[in-house]
Amino acid sequence: MKKYIKIFLLFFIIFISFTCAHADTGPKPSINVTINGDTSEMYMSLLSKDKSHGPWSAEHSYITFSVDEEIINQKFINYQDSDGFYYQRFLQKIENHTFNWTYYPPNTFKFLIYDSINDKFITNNVIYQKEEFKSIYTLSLVNNSIVDEKNNNSGTEVNNSIVVEKNNNFGTELLSFFVRLAICLTIEILVGFLFGLRKFEFIPILIINLITQIAFNLILTIYIHQSGFNLMAIIPIYIACEIVIFVVECIFNTYFVKYVDKKCNINIKTSLRIILYTITANIASLGLGFIILTYLHWEDINPLFLSISF
Repeated sequence: MKKYIKIFLLFFIIFISFTCAHADTGPKPSINVTINGDTSEMYMSLLSKDKSHGPWSAEHSYITFSVDEEIINQKFINYQDSDGFYYQRFLQKIENHTFNWTYYPPNTFKFLIYDSINDKFITNNVIYQKEEFKSIYTLSLVNNSIVDEKNNNSGTEVNNSIVVEKNNNFGTELLSFFVRLAICLTIEILVGFLFGLRKFEFIPILIINLITQIAFNLILTIYIHQSGFNLMAIIPIYIACEIVIFVVECIFNTYFVKYVDKKCNINIKTSLRIILYTITANIASLGLGFIILTYLHWEDINPLFLSISF
């Protein structure tokens, strides 16, 4: 039994050390936009309903702008939104037809583009709600000469100059789920061999993992699509689900692995060994998921979740 306690402690120490060393390097919520049309000398930002969010604020700059960018930054600062939304001092030049806000993007926002050639702002004045871990939009410029600073500041109604399409991530989310599930089950098996489990003892373990994976993903998916993606609200739900899953798996694995052992007339595994196995497998699954999403950038196929769930 000491051997299995050592294996558990090794996995636990590695996981804690890695998490502490890389606490802020994991995948972050993001808003990714593809812009169709002529974007020459154009800059883009998102106006936020909140005055500040994460490190971004309407009152001070989190990043340092170049001399040319500072001129554009001042243009955005002077912009007055009709709904009182805030410019949080984040902008990008969009000559490559893409805009990516990958670190604490706003949850409720508007699209705003500045045409530096014509000294005009372009917007459709529509309010959007972030609904996913990675929100993907396609934005098409219809008319580059409708809205200018002077007219908008005087309260003139903004016409539709931007057409925005929310991309459907269902296929991506489904692929992401099966990838996570395959990796999770593989880890369960590999760690099981370290704890001396036999092939037929994996049957109840794989069954409960299938059930908990599907249930957990459904709960998070339904919540996110109904309530929007709010990281601070999701984290407590995520932790609560993981605790429930851990308890369920410990109880289920302990009972049914012993049941299989008895039926197969072999030495019955102790409850402590099975519980240590369950904890270790979960830690290994979470740790590997963190590594994959951090260093291999699999957030492109994992838009909803922070890691591979247990």
